[in-house]
Amino acid sequence: MQLRLKEGFAYSSHDAVAIYDGSGFLATESGARIACQFRADQEFSGVVQVVFHRILPPDFAFHLIPLIETGASASFRGTTASGATVIMDAERGGRPLSVDDQGYGSMYFQPRKIAVYEKAPPTTGHRFLLTNFTFSPFTHLGEPPHYPPPHRLSLKIDGQYVDTEIRPLPDYVQRVVTLWQTRAIIPTCELQIPTVPDTSQEWPFDLAGRICRLLSVAAGTVIEWITADGVNEHNERTRCVHAARRTKPFCSLPIVPIREFGYDANTRMLQEFLQNGLEQSNARDRHRMNAVVAAFLDARLESDFAEARGIKTVVVLEMLKNLFSEEYSSKEWHKLVPKSLRKRISVVVKDALKQSDIPAGTADAVQEMMGQLNRPPFKRLVAYMIEQLGLVEDESVVKAIILARNSLVHTGQFVSMKDPEKAKALGFTDAAHEFFSLLTFVDRILLRVVGHAGMYMNYSGCSLQRFSPVIEELPVRRTQLPGR
Repeated sequence: MQLRLKEGFAYSSHDAVAIYDGSGFLATESGARIACQFRADQEFSGVVQVVFHRILPPDFAFHLIPLIETGASASFRGTTASGATVIMDAERGGRPLSVDDQGYGSMYFQPRKIAVYEKAPPTTGHRFLLTNFTFSPFTHLGEPPHYPPPHRLSLKIDGQYVDTEIRPLPDYVQRVVTLWQTRAIIPTCELQIPTVPDTSQEWPFDLAGRICRLLSVAAGTVIEWITADGVNEHNERTRCVHAARRTKPFCSLPIVPIREFGYDANTRMLQEFLQNGLEQSNARDRHRMNAVVAAFLDARLESDFAEARGIKTVVVLEMLKNLFSEEYSSKEWHKLVPKSLRKRISVVVKDALKQSDIPAGTADAVQEMMGQLNRPPFKRLVAYMIEQLGLVEDESVVKAIILARNSLVHTGQFVSMKDPEKAKALGFTDAAHEFFSLLTFVDRILLRVVGHAGMYMNYSGCSLQRFSPVIEELPVRRTQLPGR
């Protein structure tokens, strides 16, 4: 098997999704067409790399070096030895690698994607290669690893049912064992989506992205598609898109138990979670939700220090809170503390400071603090968010979480590290327990934001002494609908 590339050079690793060799033409914005040979591949992490070589010295000197200096883009179209067409759309950021002993130049790109066309359309469906998705029960205690059945899911999307399938790769067992051992990034399965009439060419890619984000939330780790194979009615590949995706190492902290029961139960739970999430996603700003999910998944990375993970989790809580801040301000805060009242309070305080001969510096500091009346307190926003999401949270838990958040924001430390006695009074046994309590609280908020109202993984009982997550029903008011 050929070695893949790393920064443009052969790399002693075989974790390549695909490798292509051939020849073609680089086209620059200035209109130049440069004959060259190419080598392209994609690694398990999603990174796409292309090296163009055997570039004539005049082309390298007069077209490509100026291309780098001006920041202009270049595109490529070529053919592999098997006859497949490889296309790289206009890309910037290429860099020259070297000139060989014969004077030929080479150039390296990390494009956002490359497309490979093998057979004529029409395309009847797509197979998306997914990273880090695991099926379960993978094995029972004392049993050898075994190959799991696929998840077959009928999802209602835009008023019609779409039959999708998540199927493990043929060598899934070997891959998932490596995944558990290395906590790396490994493709494990395919997501199959059929072509639906009267939809755009980008529709299956958009749906795959939405499903991957929801799978990532449920599994608590980044699950992303890195290649998409278009197939015809004979299940032959017509084209393949290799996309440079933002992946992360595997994390073993799921928040929805989609692999803790039997296969049928796991499939039913996964379908319900995806269906609610897809419906709820239409009610929220997609860009803001993508940012929330990305921050949430980054906070779960197990390689960071506990304080860093805690601060990242607090950032997620802030982002979730901001989904409700404008609504709360307009519906509640501006009625409770109207602008006219805030202005009167400011005038009263200013007069009092003047009459009391308070020094100018101190008076200015007090006036600056008065500006906080324009923003609702964090505690009220959290209470409003919990109410709107239909969650049932104990007041003592919310108080403890807010104090843990305040400590991380203002000191970078857990309460348990800074003031152990206070932490014990709040119910935290140690820093790990404090972190897992904060994590689980954020998990519950996010699950409700994406429309989930079933079972979840509760880590709030975990500490330095024991790791014992519990599967529980999400504490939701039963009169509350699955979505908001």
